[in-house]
Amino acid sequence: MKKILLLTTLLGASVLQTACDLGADTPAFGTGGAAASETGVPAVENFRVDLGDGFAMTIIDPDTGAYTPADNTLVISAFDSSGAPVDGITVNFAIEWGVFPEGTSCVTSGGTCSVAWSIATINTAPSDSCVRIVAYTTGEESFYDGNGNNTFDDFDTTSGLFNLPFVDGFIDVAEPYFDTNWDGIYTLGTDIPIPSFGSHDAGDGNYNGASSCTTTNFCSSTTSVTIWDTTYIDLKDETTATVPALTNDCV
Repeated sequence: MKKILLLTTLLGASVLQTACDLGADTPAFGTGGAAASETGVPAVENFRVDLGDGFAMTIIDPDTGAYTPADNTLVISAFDSSGAPVDGITVNFAIEWGVFPEGTSCVTSGGTCSVAWSIATINTAPSDSCVRIVAYTTGEESFYDGNGNNTFDDFDTTSGLFNLPFVDGFIDVAEPYFDTNWDGIYTLGTDIPIPSFGSHDAGDGNYNGASSCTTTNFCSSTTSVTIWDTTYIDLKDETTATVPALTNDCV
């Protein structure tokens, strides 16, 4: 039996934040219907990479090491802060292992796009048999919009706190990287920056987005940021192993 494990996350500067609804009045992922986005800007909360339907990943046989190369598909979903699909944005991909036969990017239509991915030479496979994949594009950070006015202003001046799921009331996005131990914290010398970004930069501590911001201490003049999502593929078929018994090394 083939086993494919999927983990889709949004990573901030120092805390792993799983994709979720930021508040009762914030639309859930992709709930904007068929109407195209008015802003044309994807929000980090509503940006993700998934394995395509019928994803037929080749699994390394744990007993023999045998495998059979096969092409597969990675699918992007990109929606704005209201949940409407964003068209015409270029999404780039980075991988630890494997190849993109048709190119390393795609352009969204109807809020989605896809790229083909193929297995590489088996003797170069990651030692932990986990393939990490990162998709990234230009977008904006997401924030809790408790009053539904599309403005980052939900700050309690009396207490000096946000009455929110997140401490700062928004997802502060760091530059993308391969999180080798899945702890959501970039560790120098352990985690791997995406090559095109050079050294890794953490989030700037401010809200970067096109929406209005009146929470003075957190507003940035920079209205866009690289948003990203990551997933992984477990190459081992751990369910059929007899000797030795295997465990999941991917998380």
